Amino acid sequence: MAAPNKKWKSKRALWLSRFGFLVLSFFLWSLLQLGQNKFRTTVEVPILLIDTPHDRMILDPPKTVSVVSKSGGLYALREMWKSQDQIELSFKAFERGGTTDLYLSPEAFSEATTDDVPGHVEWTLSDTLWIHTSTLQRKALPVVARLDLQFEHPYYKHGAPEVNPDTIFLFGPPEVLDTMSVFKTPVFAMTGVEEDVNITWEIVAPEGVLSPVEELEIVQKVAPYTEKWVDVELNKVGSRLSWKPIPNKVSVKCRVPLDEYSRLQGSMIRAEVERILSGDAEVPVKFVHHPDFAEIVDWAPRYVEIIEVE
Repeated sequence: MAAPNKKWKSKRALWLSRFGFLVLSFFLWSLLQLGQNKFRTTVEVPILLIDTPHDRMILDPPKTVSVVSKSGGLYALREMWKSQDQIELSFKAFERGGTTDLYLSPEAFSEATTDDVPGHVEWTLSDTLWIHTSTLQRKALPVVARLDLQFEHPYYKHGAPEVNPDTIFLFGPPEVLDTMSVFKTPVFAMTGVEEDVNITWEIVAPEGVLSPVEELEIVQKVAPYTEKWVDVELNKVGSRLSWKPIPNKVSVKCRVPLDEYSRLQGSMIRAEVERILSGDAEVPVKFVHHPDFAEIVDWAPRYVEIIEVE
């Protein structure tokens, strides 16, 4: 009685092995088909607009785009489920589609994102991408950085603060923009300064006014300074009468960077006295030019006598 049962078990094992082989073959065939055939999937790709001009205000810039992805089956599955990396899309790739509108065609998108496409994947934009710009009046304003810095001796500011960008475009009602000639930052106060100052400020525009630029960068160079006295000759301006100042030169005290100390000369500074009335008089000394790297802090005498000569 045991022999037939044993024979039946042997046949079952044979059929199970054949069935397993068929399942494995079908699985390998399916993988091969998935790899050879391309499947279409639609994915959302985050984008960042770059190279945007400062004189254009983009309304509600797109954060994502729908992209049709064509790839092998396994890669298609992966594209469907994985988190997409953000890509940078240049404003320069868009074409004008009207006075305020610009568009990016699927072909232009593919060309602009060639370096961003994952391997084994073909990308194309699902539809033309449009962006819209503001129709508000615009005005270019120079930026004035306001700094209140207290320096540790012997440090001091080296030149004027550098602002990037140094001019911004604001968009808004004419009655608001017409009252503005410059765009001033808040006052940034610091004490104990002894190194370069770097400030990043998120722009806060007046109510009802928009700015396409979100941040300003301000850099104030700082260097060790000392003081230097130089003699400066006085230049006469004004009356055609014959006259001369007494004395004909002044001593000027300047704050100057240590590395510019030997460079500063009295001839780099222009001081003037102006004859206003006839006869002898006493007039103030005025400075009309000095080098950018130096600052006049004192001078003597502050007034000189004007004497008529024959």
